[in-house]
Amino acid sequence: MFPVRRYGHHILKNYSAVPNMFIPGEKVCDIEDSIYSHNTYPHNTSIHSSVLGTLTRINKLVMIEPCTRYRYIPLAGDIIVGRVAMLSVKRWKIEANAQLECILNLTTIALPDNAQRRKLEQDEMLMHSFFDVDDVLVAEIQKVNVGSAVLSTRNERYGKLTNGVLKIVPLCAVGSYRSSFVENEQLRFVVGANGYVFIQLRKNEAVGYAKMVAAVQYLDKCAAQGCAIDDKILESL
Repeated sequence: MFPVRRYGHHILKNYSAVPNMFIPGEKVCDIEDSIYSHNTYPHNTSIHSSVLGTLTRINKLVMIEPCTRYRYIPLAGDIIVGRVAMLSVKRWKIEANAQLECILNLTTIALPDNAQRRKLEQDEMLMHSFFDVDDVLVAEIQKVNVGSAVLSTRNERYGKLTNGVLKIVPLCAVGSYRSSFVENEQLRFVVGANGYVFIQLRKNEAVGYAKMVAAVQYLDKCAAQGCAIDDKILESL
């Protein structure tokens, strides 16, 4: 896999490692004598890539083939959003678009209603009631081991996410300098460093659903143009 890493609002890459590789928002060519197509968009007098991928040309047609191998590199202290993939012995395996396996141990969760921890064997029998397969959650990366990242939800801000939708955006859209939790009157946004964004309804009203549609459209625009999510725009939606 080519060397690529998340830094601020940019993705740095080794151009010599993969020929014709472009990152979201990067200029591909001048628009003169070219026609933009899949995963590209026009900007002023040039054509830009909307995804991380390689350039393909068919006559005047310009397109970018997405690089699906690129995944988030876990860092201790990052806040991520993920989906429960499976339950194992005293742990959950979390799908988080990460290069490493993400693990949430039974000992690193906060029990519902701040209940006192019982014997681990008793808690293990109730694992499905804490987090089940396909549940979406927000967690902090506690530590990174060889081959795996250990998560923790032992904070009142972390845990299961409900009453909302999960959106996936390019890593360059989340960057390093942004708030993980953003709220307005109708919506709550949980922005994971791994590119997973959960939009949660705070009020089950028609106006809330309309705001959610607007939020989804805004995130789609960020993903298409490779631009960073703006916290102030989320707050104003």
